[in-house]
Amino acid sequence: MSSSLPIGPATRIAGPYTASAGQTAFSFDFPLLDAGDLLVETAPADTPNVWTPAVLGTDYAVSAVLPSVVGGNVVFTAGRTAGTRVRITGNAVVANTTDAAAGGYYDANRFNRFFDRVTIWAQERKRETNALQALLSTSANGWTPLEAMASYGERRVRKIVDWIGGLGTKPAVNVYVGPAGYTADIAAATNIRGPAGAGLTVKDKLASTGDLPETGQEGDAYLIGQNLYIWSPGAGDWVNVGGFVATALATVNHVEPLALDIMDVSIPVTVNALRTSGYRLAGDGGGALYRRAASEPSHAGKLQSADGAWWEIAERKLTPQMFGVYGDGIHLDQDAMDDFLATAAEGYIPPGTYNLSSFNVRSNQSIRGAGRRTIIRCIAGSLGLIYGAAVSHATVERIKVQVPPGIYATTPAVHLDSCNGVSVEKIYVDGGGSYAVLLDACDDCTAEKITVENGYNESGIQVNSCTNCDIINCRVRAGSLGKYGIQLNGGSFNNAHKCRIFETPDNYFGIHSFDCSYATISRNRVLDTRREAIAFGGACVGVKVQHNLCLWTKNLGVGDFGISCAGYSIVAICGDFEISHNTIVNCALDGVGVAGFTQRGLVVDNIIRDCCYANASGFHAGVRLYGWEPGGMSEDIVVANNMVTKINSPGLLYLVFEVPGLGAVGRNSVAGNKGFGLADDAVYILPGSTSTRALNSDDLPALTFNSIITASSGTLTTANGTLRYQFTGKLVHCVLTVNIPTNGTGAAQLRASLPFDAVGVLMGRETLVTGVTVSGAVAGSQVIITTYNNAYPGANGTSFTLSGVLRLT
Repeated sequence: MSSSLPIGPATRIAGPYTASAGQTAFSFDFPLLDAGDLLVETAPADTPNVWTPAVLGTDYAVSAVLPSVVGGNVVFTAGRTAGTRVRITGNAVVANTTDAAAGGYYDANRFNRFFDRVTIWAQERKRETNALQALLSTSANGWTPLEAMASYGERRVRKIVDWIGGLGTKPAVNVYVGPAGYTADIAAATNIRGPAGAGLTVKDKLASTGDLPETGQEGDAYLIGQNLYIWSPGAGDWVNVGGFVATALATVNHVEPLALDIMDVSIPVTVNALRTSGYRLAGDGGGALYRRAASEPSHAGKLQSADGAWWEIAERKLTPQMFGVYGDGIHLDQDAMDDFLATAAEGYIPPGTYNLSSFNVRSNQSIRGAGRRTIIRCIAGSLGLIYGAAVSHATVERIKVQVPPGIYATTPAVHLDSCNGVSVEKIYVDGGGSYAVLLDACDDCTAEKITVENGYNESGIQVNSCTNCDIINCRVRAGSLGKYGIQLNGGSFNNAHKCRIFETPDNYFGIHSFDCSYATISRNRVLDTRREAIAFGGACVGVKVQHNLCLWTKNLGVGDFGISCAGYSIVAICGDFEISHNTIVNCALDGVGVAGFTQRGLVVDNIIRDCCYANASGFHAGVRLYGWEPGGMSEDIVVANNMVTKINSPGLLYLVFEVPGLGAVGRNSVAGNKGFGLADDAVYILPGSTSTRALNSDDLPALTFNSIITASSGTLTTANGTLRYQFTGKLVHCVLTVNIPTNGTGAAQLRASLPFDAVGVLMGRETLVTGVTVSGAVAGSQVIITTYNNAYPGANGTSFTLSGVLRLT
């Protein structure tokens, strides 16, 4: 290296400078061997990133003593316009001009110049390589950018809004694509909007008769006066599209412009409607009909033309593409989808993959997709991907939802919160966060034909504190991460009907109802669960489990009971339930188990077979009643008309189980049950039980209940009642005795309490004083007693006897 021209470290670039008015000289501070080794570029103020090379000797000269180690100045022959940008870059000519002759004279300066030029080449290549590495680093480790289009005046640029699919730290977002890589300055981004098209060719004006040809071809257009006629192949006729003029048409690049083109078009005031062929490209699904609006519309379905006029979307059924949604699985569609959902009363989402963090439904809205081909992909955790809060009378159907399991673990695929009259139908959930479908505090909502594949962390379908909500025809496969297939938690009058539940993991039930009132679980098929197929408990009242199929295969299933009912404490009694007409096959332990704090229940007309195959203790059976925990009492349970076959050791239909200190079983009846290889109504009482023996169908127990006697008006001073009753299936044979030693102020009607809910009428008479005929109308768990002419029957010293047959409700 020459001592007179040392080449130190340098990036060999100066600027960009912003010129003041008339400025000619611009400096550079890196070594230069020859004036031709510079690249000088300028960019106008209005397009600051459109660079044009300047010509040495014509546009500028180099002011420096060459070769120079300290740089010099570039001097333009004409002063620059204010705001012009100037950039000076080292651009040494790649050529060897210093070959030494063999055996010739050795010149140290010549060789030093050669090595100086090689060093300069290396510095400039390193500068370019570093710039390339900076660009490549933004897409390293497998990251793929999600792009959106952004506007900057009339320019359209590409904006990076997110990255997907990579490893390690996510690259920067909210940057723009520029000519040399990514830039945070939107003014420095590359304009991707092409030039305007050639314009529409309008055929010559016709003769004064104004007659149109009988036929035409697609694209043919005629201008008659101020009216434009376009040939419609679909209609097979000419269509008058309104009062366009040729000068307006010349600015549009096709008959139906793009939505993004409208802002560049001045449209005559005689035009009241127009149709676009797409949003960004013709045929991209974003074409729509627009009508002229008197002022700016309040919703997002609007365009503004170059003349300032507003145009409002006029389609009955909207699509997201009309608002700029891509649906290509690459771009982030959240903002445009929000505009669509905020505007559409009725909407259709075409096939595609939509990257979203939320899909917020609003009241009185109907949104429909194309089934499994319409995919909403969750890219951020939220309250719910498809989400409605306090929404009324809306429908969302035929959409596939993808929530990556484990990534957004607290995000339900569908979440309705405090909604009324909302229906989600034919939703396909692939994976899922916390729940596939979650209904919180909703009224009269429906989840129908929901398909849940796997991946959720809680219940497939969860109903919390709702009223009159229905889960119908749903298919739930829990997989290894999920818990309950369907859970009804609290609330009243909620139903699970005609659903199919598969493969719940250890310790979780297929269908679970907890602290519910009057829920119905019917006609479901529950297969291969690891605990109870159907379980209800806690403070459940009036639950009905009817016509279900509960099935495991012995090779796969290790479930416990087919159907279980359990009250958990004296303040959480499970009562007034019905388990009927179910088919239970291949459960590991009991076919039906009734345990803990349970009262007034029916276990009738069920088919139970091949159960208790995991019966290690020998205490399990087709139907089992037991106390379960200290203080527990299963009582007033009717077990009748069940068919039990092939029960593995000890092969019992009905097991009374009580261990001192672990609850009790009492006042139950067993009748009309059948079994193969067993005595009818076979009963096993575990040693230590204090329960009464079970009786055959010809010897049903006559149970006794101390009835509470009151008057509907006033107060009885002293009164008492006794009910003796027997069950036969759902029928109850009753004899009620009422005594009134002192009537007090009692009037209007006598009322007697019952230990069950029933319907019917008891008839009788007063037996000690008046002999009057009386009737007792049964409503729920109460008998209302009046005379034959609807008068008050009570008086001091009266005694009444009524009898009849009631039907349980």
